[in-house]
Formats: sequence, C-alpha cells, structure tokens
Amino acid sequence: MPRPSSAPPASLPDALREASAALARGEAQRARQCYAQAIAEHPAAQVELGRMLALGIGGPVDLPAAWDHWLAAEQRGHPAAAYLLATYAEADDAQALARLRAAADAGLPVAQRGWALMRAHQDDPQAADEALALLRVAAGRDPIAALLLAARAAGGEGMPADPALAASLHRQLADHGLPALPAVTPDAPTPLRVLHDAPWIAVADGVLSADECRLLVALMRPHLRRSQVFGDGADGRHVQAVRTSRSATVDRVIEDHAARRIQQRLAAVAGMPLRHAEAMSILCYAPGQEYRPHRDYLPPAALREDRPDAGNRRRTLCVYLNDVQAGGETAFPVAGVKVSPRAGRVVVFDNLDARGHPLPDSLHAGLPVVRGEKWLGTLWLRERPYREI
Repeated sequence: MPRPSSAPPASLPDALREASAALARGEAQRARQCYAQAIAEHPAAQVELGRMLALGIGGPVDLPAAWDHWLAAEQRGHPAAAYLLATYAEADDAQALARLRAAADAGLPVAQRGWALMRAHQDDPQAADEALALLRVAAGRDPIAALLLAARAAGGEGMPADPALAASLHRQLADHGLPALPAVTPDAPTPLRVLHDAPWIAVADGVLSADECRLLVALMRPHLRRSQVFGDGADGRHVQAVRTSRSATVDRVIEDHAARRIQQRLAAVAGMPLRHAEAMSILCYAPGQEYRPHRDYLPPAALREDRPDAGNRRRTLCVYLNDVQAGGETAFPVAGVKVSPRAGRVVVFDNLDARGHPLPDSLHAGLPVVRGEKWLGTLWLRERPYREI
C-alpha cells in the first residue's frame, strides 16, 4: 500500500477532487486522508469516508465509525447516507424502509431501483404500480433499471407489452455494451422440499422474482471472468478444465441494497445468517460449458488462507437466474439426485455432517448446457461468521 503523501493539506473542494484522483491511482490511504479533511464542509466526504471504513479500503474496517459518519451525513440531508444506512441495516425494519424511501424520493437512482424491487416483491397492486413508476424514472439515469424496464416492456410484465419501448431501450443500452437480459419466468413460490437425507439436499421454487433474477445478471455481467477453483496445493485459486464457466463475485463494492436483501433471503432459506456467507458468486455457462463432479468443502490449504476462524463450508445454496433451454442440471451422482434449472429455484445441500466432518457423498456437478445460457448464483455458508457486515 502506498505511503500517505506528505504534501500540505488541500483546500476543501480540492480535497474531494484529490480523494477521487488518489483512488484512481490506487492510493487508498491518501483518499481516506482527503475525505477526512473535507467532512466539515462536505457531507459527500462523510459518505465516502464511511464507505471506506465499512469496506476496509485504505485501512482496517471500522463499522462504528462508518455508521457515525453516515448518520451525520444523513442529518445534513445527504440521500446516499440514508441509502447506505438502509442497505447495511440488519433487516428491513420501519427505520430502514423509511431511509430507503427517503433516498428514492430524493432522486438517488440506486435507491429508486432498490425501492422499486422491494415494492415489486410485495403482493399489492398499488405497490406494483409504484415499482413500475420508479423503474421508469430511474431508467433515465441508471442502466440497470433501464435493463429491468426493457425486460418488463418486452414481456408485458406488470405493464402492457410495449415492444417499441423495449426495442428503444435495448438499442440505447447496446450502444454501451449492455445486451438484453436472459429469459426469466419464475414458478410460484414453494416451501423447501427435501430430496435426500444424507447428504441433506432440498429444493424450493420461486424464491426470487423475475426482477431479482435479472438484477443479479445485470449487476454482475460486466464483471465476469473465467471461473477459478480452489486446488489441494499451495497455489490457491486457479483456472482448471473442471470448471469452464465465467463468474464474478458480488463483493461489497458492487453490492447494492437489492442484492444484499436477495442474499439475506437466500441465506434464510438455507437456515443460516448472511454473516456466515462468503461473497456471492454469479456464474454464466454457455453451451457446452460445465462444472465437473466436485465437492464444495475447502481442502486444508485453501481453508488456512481464507478465514479459517469461520470454519469450513457447512452448506451451499445455488439459485438459478434464468430459464435454460436445455441441459445445465445440477446432479448429485452418489445421492442419485438431479435438479433441473428453473429461474428463481434454489437447491440447498450440506457439505459437512453434524460433527463438522466433510461429506464425500456431497459430490455434485453442473452438467453441460445443451442450448442457451445458464445463469447461477451460489452462496457458500461457513460454520461460523465470515463477513464483518
């Protein structure tokens, strides 16, 4: 990490500009200094300093200090502070909802998108109308909202079908390298149903809505890279022929309010708190791509280098994010179980037994995609807390 600059303090407006420049140069410690210099006059500096403290950028994580900065900026009327306080709240209680709504009302596009997805998930015609109106407003400045609106307009979801609007949005988005989202038609929600007892394997349908499936695809598609796996040696993660997908990690720099609430709900379906989860992984499989038979519990070398205090991967949850034309099933060859991909469906299974010992029979595979693409989200849940926030 570069050492902080010894230059004299900049004036307050210059401090904000220098903070952005320092981040672009990779000088996170210097950026923290600049934001700290600017907080007296600029609530935006408090918001960004709080974000760096919460994420451990440019120094150690300090959640109480981050929260204090956001609270102070919220009192000064900065909508991004209210949005972050809502995003990192433990749950959507009345105060968190009020903060998210306030940030949306103040015109913050990411908050408008988050509030729209929250309202769309509720079984209320008035809420559905409000969600659509917010997506329309946010789409003017937020490409992810525009992608969601285009998908709705093309399929007539929650609105009359509007092919002209969908085509217009898709043309504009394509000019910026943003293709249309994959087909998504989730089934009605169902409770978990157990498919196998040892190892425990269960499935539930309709856990995510169409908007939520699409959001994760839209949010993470620009970040996809060739997938890696943990090996048994000392080299950590690396590319192997066993896994031919592309993937991206929903880290806290990328994570928005909706993505965080999605992960909270998925962790709850798996029966564990979100703090036990590693960062969510989003994967895309093209025709012919697969993940050959493997087990998710970490080998000793990998465990030693990645939060060993959190223990091993106790449970895995996979959620399918689109409708796969053919292939792409998740197969458990020892258990004799095969799960077909359906948008919004989750499959949950144990990697460890009740004593914390690895379950070799948890062997599973992502079978080759035959036609179309397969989008998948994965949460690996550790035995003990893994996340700090």
